[in-house]
Order: sequence, then structure tokens, then C-alpha cells
Amino acid sequence: MWPQILKEPAIRDATLGELLADLSGLPNTQLQQLIDLGAVYYGDPECPANPPKWRRAKRLGADAINQHISEGQWIRIHPRPKRYPAASTTDWASTVLYLDDDICVVNKPAGIPVQSHESNSAETVPHCLEQALGIKLWMLHRLDVCTTGVLVLARNEAAARRFTADMTAHSIRKQYKALVYKPVDAGTRLEHHMYNGPFGSSLDVMAGEGLRARGPRLLSSEQRPGWKQCALTVTECQEIPVHGEGVEPGTWLLSLLRQDALSREREHAPDLERSQSDQQRSEPQHHDSSSSSSMMAGLETVTPAPDGLPEQEQSSLEALPRVGLVPVMGIKDAIV
Repeated sequence: MWPQILKEPAIRDATLGELLADLSGLPNTQLQQLIDLGAVYYGDPECPANPPKWRRAKRLGADAINQHISEGQWIRIHPRPKRYPAASTTDWASTVLYLDDDICVVNKPAGIPVQSHESNSAETVPHCLEQALGIKLWMLHRLDVCTTGVLVLARNEAAARRFTADMTAHSIRKQYKALVYKPVDAGTRLEHHMYNGPFGSSLDVMAGEGLRARGPRLLSSEQRPGWKQCALTVTECQEIPVHGEGVEPGTWLLSLLRQDALSREREHAPDLERSQSDQQRSEPQHHDSSSSSSMMAGLETVTPAPDGLPEQEQSSLEALPRVGLVPVMGIKDAIV
């Protein structure tokens, strides 16, 4: 099995493709695919005091495989890059919730990163959207790979600077929806403090220097000097049916999503349609007393974030300045 990374200094003057073939044994067709994916790097000759400064070969353009590499320059290849199948199965145009000259707001699908992986810079949300929409985008914040939710990207540098300033000033409120097994009182505040580094020396990845080594996520219930405060405030908690009359076993999640979509539909419906809908739903609902239930808690984050560092991971965003309200069906409080 191939190792995760192959790298060495060039032992002769040659093209990038020739040196990669010598290093990996792969044919040019596979090497080109890895270059396009962002899994191939080249670097300056190594100095005794510094590791190579790595650059992705795909930045060299369509003819990168024929780029001349001098003896002593470093080359690096990831023969088994991390892949994200959702990148090729998603209808990216359908994920767009709002688009103007400054921002692009999308409902991020699960299973794909926002930020490039070391071995894969092509299968990311910004890159896939750029390819699908034919526009240039700037990443503003992140959601985890497994997370779906509202993601905002900038269409120009000025918009990116405004968004970053708003994040730093904490003028953006973030809301989450969570499933809990028993009631949580509205107004409950959940708070902890997280160690924010430093963790150690730099790692030999990407640019080769200046990247802080990762460390354990140390948490404390008490405030400690330099630790980052994280807080959630429960804004509401309501019961949802899990099993019982009208809810088939195993379909409680679908029931939850339908209730959320119905709530947002009624919120934006004309008054006449809303009154008719209310009349149709005025009959009492009967549930088996033995049915189980769960609770839906609305959580609002309060993020002081010392040292002016903006929070980057969010599930939905609210109160972005200079932008209007966008009704989004089925997404809780997606106001952008």
C-alpha cells in the first residue's frame, strides 16, 4: 500500500512529471489527476535552518506536469489523497440560498469540507461553487465536514473585509438547533473555557512553516488566563413527537423536519392563507399516552472570543449587516 506522502529533493534536472514518475511509479494520467486534485507540491531547495516552502503544482496551470524542476528542488506527492464523494454528487446550483454582487449564501451539504485538505484542494465547497457558478469566491468562515447549514462566502475582497470586521466585533449572532432528551429551561446558559494554545513547534505541511501544531482540546468550567470562553444560551425548548398516533416508528426525524418546514412556510404565508391553515389545524391532536417524545432546544451562542479572534464554525448565521431577510424553507432561523 502506498504511504500517505512521498517526497524527496530532485536528483537531476527534469520535468515535474518525470520526477514524480520516478518517485511514485505512477503513469502520467494518474499524476495529472493528482495534480488537478491538489495532491502534488514542489518546493525550494531545503536550507539547513528551514524546511522547503511548498507550493501546489496545480497553480502552475494546465501544463504543470511539464514544469521544469531543478536539481535540489523538492517534490511531494500524496498518492492516496483524501476524497469527498459529495463534491461530485451535489447539485451545487441548488444549494444557493442568496446571491448578490457581494456575497453568496449556500446551504452547505454534509460530507465536504469548506477548507482545503493538505492532499485535496479541489473538492471543497468554495471550489465546487466557483466551478458550478463561474464566479470567484472568498472563504469567510467554516463548517465541519459532517455539518450542513448556512454558509456565507464573499464575492470580492471588500465584502470579505466587512464580514471579518463584523465577526471580530461580534455583531453576528449564531443560532443552532439541537435534539435533547428532556426539557431545558429557556434562558439556561451553558459555558466552558477552552485552552487556545500555543501547542508546540510548527509542522512541515503546506507552506512548510508557521502552522501551529495541533493540541488536545483542554476544557475547564472555570475561567483561566488566556483561555477562550464558549457559551450557549437556550432560547426555546419545545416537545416534538417521536412515536405515537400519526408518527410511524423511525420517522420522528422526518416529522421534525416537516414541522420546521411548515413553521417557516406559515411564517411567510399571506394572512389569508395563514388563517385558513390555522382553521384546518384547529382540531385537537390525540396521542397515545405511552408514546415517547423528545425536545427541540434552540441555542443562541454568545462568543466573547478574547484577543479579537472571530468564531469560524457555525451552523446558521443571523443579522448580517447590509443584507436583507431570505426565507429558507426547512432551515431553522436562517437569516442572512
